[in-house]
Amino acid sequence: MRNALNHHKVKRLSVTDGLTNLYNHSYFHNQLKQKEGEKYSIAIMDIDNFKAFNDQYGHQAGDAILRELSSLLKNEIRQQDLVARYGGEEFVIYLNVVDQRILSQILNRLMKKIREMKIKFEDDILQVTVSIGVSINSHGQYGSEQLIKNADTALYIAKGAGRDMVKFYREIS
Repeated sequence: MRNALNHHKVKRLSVTDGLTNLYNHSYFHNQLKQKEGEKYSIAIMDIDNFKAFNDQYGHQAGDAILRELSSLLKNEIRQQDLVARYGGEEFVIYLNVVDQRILSQILNRLMKKIREMKIKFEDDILQVTVSIGVSINSHGQYGSEQLIKNADTALYIAKGAGRDMVKFYREIS
């Protein structure tokens, strides 16, 4: 029985991020590879000015922010979607939706909840905002790597345009 429990624990640890308990980067990529040819969207989220929080309050405050945000994301995303810590202060979400209007509603509601989130750290109450870049695979035409690259491009546009917003990737034709 103990071996079975240890095996289950090791398996869980191999696919989750230790700090946030969200799925990790490699698990997310493996799941996406199984979605080739399907219609879905990818949203990449980055905490705005995260380095400033770490510089001002220390890395423990940064860790508290990451844990609280991860908990909120886990509770707020739909069961058919998937959220993972992508690296540092970046998160990635697989959304089983390709309608931009619906995606905007989902992500703007999520951003509102993040803005309202209050993180108690020592004697301070911390609040964060996020920037989000989205790529839609409306016809199943893109591979996962291209979708992530497109979402990342949209994320950098959101950050450059002032942060705390959602931007959708647009192909230049």
